[in-house]
Amino acid sequence: MFMKKYTGFTLIELMVVVVIIGVLALLGLRLYLTQIAKSNNALIKANAGTVQTTIQGDLADADPAAVEADWIATTLVDRTGIHNPLDKQPQALAPVTFAGAGAGEVYVIYDASDAIFYINGKDAAGTADVYTTPLVAKY
Repeated sequence: MFMKKYTGFTLIELMVVVVIIGVLALLGLRLYLTQIAKSNNALIKANAGTVQTTIQGDLADADPAAVEADWIATTLVDRTGIHNPLDKQPQALAPVTFAGAGAGEVYVIYDASDAIFYINGKDAAGTADVYTTPLVAKY
Protein backbone atom coordinates (compact mmCIF):
# COMPACT_ATOMS: atom_id res chain seq x y z
CA MET A 1 0.00 0.00 0.00
CA PHE A 2 2.90 2.37 0.67
CA MET A 3 4.85 1.27 -2.46
CA LYS A 4 4.15 3.24 -5.60
CA LYS A 5 4.75 1.64 -8.95
CA TYR A 6 6.63 4.00 -11.29
CA THR A 7 6.49 3.55 -15.05
CA GLY A 8 8.88 5.16 -17.50
CA PHE A 9 12.61 5.52 -17.95
CA THR A 10 15.17 6.59 -15.43
CA LEU A 11 17.47 9.54 -16.06
CA ILE A 12 20.47 7.23 -16.52
CA GLU A 13 18.69 5.21 -19.20
CA LEU A 14 17.79 8.38 -21.11
CA MET A 15 21.35 9.69 -20.88
CA VAL A 16 22.75 6.40 -22.23
CA VAL A 17 20.39 6.59 -25.21
CA VAL A 18 21.41 10.20 -25.92
CA VAL A 19 25.12 9.26 -25.80
CA ILE A 20 24.58 6.34 -28.19
CA ILE A 21 22.69 8.57 -30.64
CA GLY A 22 25.46 11.18 -30.41
CA VAL A 23 28.18 8.63 -31.19
CA LEU A 24 26.23 7.30 -34.17
CA ALA A 25 25.66 10.84 -35.45
CA LEU A 26 29.39 11.62 -35.24
CA LEU A 27 30.26 8.46 -37.17
CA GLY A 28 27.72 9.32 -39.84
CA LEU A 29 28.98 12.90 -40.10
CA ARG A 30 32.56 11.73 -40.54
CA LEU A 31 31.55 9.36 -43.33
CA TYR A 32 29.49 12.11 -44.96
CA LEU A 33 32.39 14.57 -44.94
CA THR A 34 34.80 12.05 -46.48
CA GLN A 35 32.28 11.38 -49.24
CA ILE A 36 32.08 15.11 -49.98
CA ALA A 37 35.88 15.26 -50.33
CA LYS A 38 35.85 12.22 -52.63
CA SER A 39 33.15 13.74 -54.83
CA ASN A 40 35.06 17.04 -55.05
CA ASN A 41 38.22 15.16 -56.07
CA ALA A 42 36.21 13.32 -58.73
CA LEU A 43 35.04 16.68 -60.11
CA ILE A 44 38.62 17.97 -60.14
CA LYS A 45 39.67 14.86 -62.09
CA ALA A 46 36.84 15.46 -64.55
CA ASN A 47 38.00 19.07 -65.00
CA ALA A 48 41.56 17.88 -65.65
CA GLY A 49 40.24 15.44 -68.25
CA THR A 50 38.30 18.24 -69.93
CA VAL A 51 41.42 20.40 -70.07
CA GLN A 52 43.44 17.49 -71.48
CA THR A 53 40.88 16.84 -74.22
CA THR A 54 40.75 20.54 -75.10
CA ILE A 55 44.54 20.83 -75.28
CA GLN A 56 44.80 17.72 -77.43
CA GLY A 57 42.12 19.06 -79.78
CA ASP A 58 43.81 22.44 -80.00
CA LEU A 59 47.18 20.89 -80.67
CA ALA A 60 45.74 19.15 -83.69
CA ASP A 61 44.96 22.58 -85.19
CA ALA A 62 47.67 24.79 -83.66
CA ASP A 63 50.96 25.98 -85.04
CA PRO A 64 53.63 24.37 -82.80
CA ALA A 65 55.61 27.61 -82.73
CA ALA A 66 52.65 29.49 -81.24
CA VAL A 67 52.09 27.07 -78.36
CA GLU A 68 53.46 28.24 -75.01
CA ALA A 69 52.42 28.47 -71.38
CA ASP A 70 50.74 31.87 -71.90
CA TRP A 71 48.55 30.31 -74.59
CA ILE A 72 47.11 28.01 -71.93
CA ALA A 73 46.55 30.72 -69.37
CA THR A 74 44.85 33.15 -71.74
CA THR A 75 42.62 30.90 -73.80
CA LEU A 76 42.32 27.33 -72.68
CA VAL A 77 40.59 27.35 -69.31
CA ASP A 78 38.28 30.19 -70.29
CA ARG A 79 37.02 28.17 -73.26
CA THR A 80 36.55 24.95 -71.32
CA GLY A 81 34.30 26.67 -68.77
CA ILE A 82 35.49 24.56 -65.85
CA HIS A 83 34.48 25.53 -62.34
CA ASN A 84 36.30 24.97 -59.08
CA PRO A 85 34.05 22.50 -57.21
CA LEU A 86 34.99 23.98 -53.84
CA ASP A 87 33.81 27.55 -54.37
CA LYS A 88 31.62 27.03 -57.50
CA GLN A 89 33.40 29.90 -59.27
CA PRO A 90 34.75 29.64 -62.81
CA GLN A 91 38.47 29.03 -62.98
CA ALA A 92 39.64 32.09 -64.88
CA LEU A 93 43.27 31.29 -65.67
CA ALA A 94 45.24 28.06 -65.63
CA PRO A 95 48.05 28.10 -63.09
CA VAL A 96 51.24 26.61 -64.46
CA THR A 97 52.60 25.17 -61.21
CA PHE A 98 51.33 23.17 -58.27
CA ALA A 99 52.25 26.03 -55.95
CA GLY A 100 50.31 28.52 -58.10
CA ALA A 101 47.11 26.49 -58.03
CA GLY A 102 44.54 26.83 -55.31
CA ALA A 103 42.63 23.94 -53.76
CA GLY A 104 40.37 22.39 -56.38
CA GLU A 105 42.04 24.08 -59.36
CA VAL A 106 43.47 22.40 -62.43
CA TYR A 107 47.00 23.35 -63.40
CA VAL A 108 48.96 22.75 -66.58
CA ILE A 109 52.73 22.49 -66.88
CA TYR A 110 54.22 22.91 -70.35
CA ASP A 111 57.55 21.23 -71.00
CA ALA A 112 58.88 23.16 -74.01
CA SER A 113 61.84 20.85 -74.55
CA ASP A 114 59.57 17.87 -75.28
CA ALA A 115 56.42 19.82 -76.30
CA ILE A 116 54.37 17.99 -73.66
CA PHE A 117 51.60 19.35 -71.45
CA TYR A 118 51.22 17.80 -68.01
CA ILE A 119 47.74 18.30 -66.56
CA ASN A 120 46.79 17.72 -62.95
CA GLY A 121 44.69 19.28 -60.20
CA LYS A 122 45.12 20.15 -56.56
CA ASP A 123 42.91 18.02 -54.32
CA ALA A 124 40.09 19.38 -52.17
CA ALA A 125 42.41 19.72 -49.19
CA GLY A 126 44.94 21.64 -51.30
CA THR A 127 47.83 19.43 -50.22
CA ALA A 128 48.34 16.89 -53.01
CA ASP A 129 47.67 16.11 -56.66
CA VAL A 130 44.47 14.30 -57.65
CA TYR A 131 46.46 12.13 -60.08
CA THR A 132 49.67 10.43 -59.00
CA THR A 133 50.70 10.34 -62.66
CA PRO A 134 49.55 13.51 -64.44
CA LEU A 135 47.52 13.48 -67.62
CA VAL A 136 49.55 14.18 -70.75
CA ALA A 137 48.80 16.01 -73.99
CA LYS A 138 51.39 16.26 -76.75
CA TYR A 139 51.78 16.83 -80.48
